[in-house]
Amino acid sequence: MHDSPIKLQFSSDGREVMADIDQAKTGGMPVVAEQFLMALEEVGAENFEIDYSSIDRLIQTQGSTGKMFAIARKINGSVEVAVSSDKMEASVTMIPPKGGKEVDVDDVKAALAMAGVRFGQKEDVIQNIVAQAWYNEKVVVAEGTPSEDGQDGKIEFLFNVEDAKPKPMMTDEGDVDYYELGIVSNVHIGEPLAEKTPPTTGKAGRNVLGEEIPARPGKDTPFPIGKNVTFSQENPNLIVSQIAGQPRLVQGKIHVLPVFEVKGDVDFSTGNISFVGDVIVKGGILEGFVVKADSNVSVYGPVSGCVIEAGGSVFLNKGMHGQDKGVIVAGEDVVAKFLEHTTVKAGGNIRVSDGLILSNVTAKKSIVAEGKKGVIVGGRVSAGEEVRARVIGNYMATPTEVEAGGSPKVREELRQIEEQKKNLKLNLDRSEKGVKSLKLLQEKQGTLPPAKRDLLLQLTRAQFNLMGQLKKLEAREEELEEILASSFKGKVTISDAIYPGVKLIIKQAVLHIRDQINSTVFYEQDGEVQVGVYG
Repeated sequence: MHDSPIKLQFSSDGREVMADIDQAKTGGMPVVAEQFLMALEEVGAENFEIDYSSIDRLIQTQGSTGKMFAIARKINGSVEVAVSSDKMEASVTMIPPKGGKEVDVDDVKAALAMAGVRFGQKEDVIQNIVAQAWYNEKVVVAEGTPSEDGQDGKIEFLFNVEDAKPKPMMTDEGDVDYYELGIVSNVHIGEPLAEKTPPTTGKAGRNVLGEEIPARPGKDTPFPIGKNVTFSQENPNLIVSQIAGQPRLVQGKIHVLPVFEVKGDVDFSTGNISFVGDVIVKGGILEGFVVKADSNVSVYGPVSGCVIEAGGSVFLNKGMHGQDKGVIVAGEDVVAKFLEHTTVKAGGNIRVSDGLILSNVTAKKSIVAEGKKGVIVGGRVSAGEEVRARVIGNYMATPTEVEAGGSPKVREELRQIEEQKKNLKLNLDRSEKGVKSLKLLQEKQGTLPPAKRDLLLQLTRAQFNLMGQLKKLEAREEELEEILASSFKGKVTISDAIYPGVKLIIKQAVLHIRDQINSTVFYEQDGEVQVGVYG
């Protein structure tokens, strides 16, 4: 270096290398750039940032100015920060040093702070890129947290909003029941219909500059409340039925309909019907099917051997051909054009226009047949208060039993007691004969074989048991007869005629009609059926 025409000198802070040309050592030869680079290498400044423009100036002047120029500078490593346009990411690019200090973690953090990056820094990433000297690579070192928009409120329906498709059900035995198709949906008072999941407010986010990113709150969804629907008192996010009925979604709103309507017949296309409100059948009801309603049942078409049960009343526009299979049970009234070969029980009145024919009919109040024909013929009718008809019986003396006055329920129990008494007396007679026969055998033989002795003991016990049962039935029979005797004074009214073959029972009095009697009133007095004046 002592022979080099290049004179080098470090600045006082050691960060720059100053240079000039010693013309005395050029030997008349021009100095070139390579000589400067070699000189820098000799002083250990080859990695400095080289100022080629200063070197070029010295070459041009060949040091004639006598001034020293800085031809190399020591540069520390640096960090460049880039923030994304949405401020959700910050990246750094580490610039390698030129003879200066390597980039450290503090340098990166300081650069981020200068750029305003205050949130979401990835410490592990920063540590890693510094440790591995990832220079000249753009690396994401901070990420913001996006906001989470709120969820909109939503409604969950707790009933089948689609019309039920007829589908045969399976019995416990694994058979297919084509009478049960499950087309009716029922709800009771207070039963849940729909539940709302309320909207959420969402969660705010934050960008890398520390600025909050607001969240959009979810939108509320109003309850689709229709008729007979209200809010639950216990849960404001639940709506319930105000009545017993059929839940339906109509034009986006929940309604509970008190009436279930069958537009045609109750047949294999509908299956049996069971509903908590009113049932209206626009057609008829085929044999073998069952229609049940907690309220009323109205049928506009013909009805054959089926079962109808109503908590309220039953209205039959065409009547019923029961075929000895038809059954009607009503909590209130039964109104029909006619009832034939049918069993009927009504908690109120039974009213027919044409007649009751060969049917077993019971009403807590009255039985009335006063329409165009108004006939009661065959079977048994029993009313708690009154039986009223145009005609009872017929010219052929068809056996017809008519009861009035007293509770039909009491009369039915008395009939059951009478039947039970017959069976008990029959069994008691058999037991007595068996005991008598065994005792005679014992008298003859002096003793009985073990098997016969056991049989005698069993028959004796059975005899006492049967006598006890008979005594209880007779006591209950006496109670019921007293109830019947003190009950409503029933009557039977005929506007046209009553024929032989009719048996009248009013309270406890019995009258067998032997001859035709026209337009009259029958009532009970002093334990006998009396004949009064009609009108």
